[in-house]
Formats: sequence, structure tokens, C-alpha cells
Amino acid sequence: MGKSESSKIEKAKQAVESLWGSINDFKETTATKENIRSVLKGDILHKNIIAGNTGLILFIMLLAFVYVGIRYYVEDDIKEISRLQKELKEVRIESITRSSELMEISKRSTVVKTVRSKGLGLTESTEPPTLIKK
Repeated sequence: MGKSESSKIEKAKQAVESLWGSINDFKETTATKENIRSVLKGDILHKNIIAGNTGLILFIMLLAFVYVGIRYYVEDDIKEISRLQKELKEVRIESITRSSELMEISKRSTVVKTVRSKGLGLTESTEPPTLIKK
């Protein structure tokens, strides 16, 4: 065998390998198209893959329903929290209002005016308070 014959054989091998690569690429592309076509047609539901994993599919569906239920429950809780925060804000405002009214009523000058207007006969002490020691 000469050098030219071995190079021809080598070129032939490379051509065959290239051809096989093209054929395999074509098969993969065709297989992918067939897989997509079978999924869109619904043929995948008849295969053993789906039938064998029915339990898993039902479990995933159950988890989806539980997820949706929990989400609605949490949304209701969020609405309740928002309502209670608004109510708390109103109660705080009412508390501050009542506190300021109480401070106004308990001022010394207001107490004196009230006692005089009601005619209770009480007078203001003229002696300063003294500290009782033990």
C-alpha cells in the first residue's frame, strides 16, 4: 500500500464519518420534531411514561391545590391585618384626643373655674405644701 492509497482510505473514512454525523443530526432533529408533535397531539398521555407516573402527577396536582388554598388563606389574613391596623390607628387617635381633654380638664386654672362655677364653696390653699418626714 502506498502513501496515496492510505490517504485516499483516510479521506474515505472521514467522508463516511461526516455522513454518519449528518445522518445522526437528521435523526435527532426528526426525533425532536416527532416528540413535539406527539406532545401537541396528546399521544404522550397514552404512553407508559404518564401511566407509570400517575401517582406523582396526582401528588403534584394536590400540591398545586394546597398552594392555591394557602394563598387565599394568606390573602384573607393580610386583609384582616390591614383592617386591624386601620382600627388601631383610629383608636390611637381617639386615645390621644381623650388624653389631651383630660389634661385640659385637670389643669389648675380649669379646676378652679369649675369649682367656682358650681358654687361648691371651696377655696384655694394659701399655704404651700409641706413634706412629712418619717
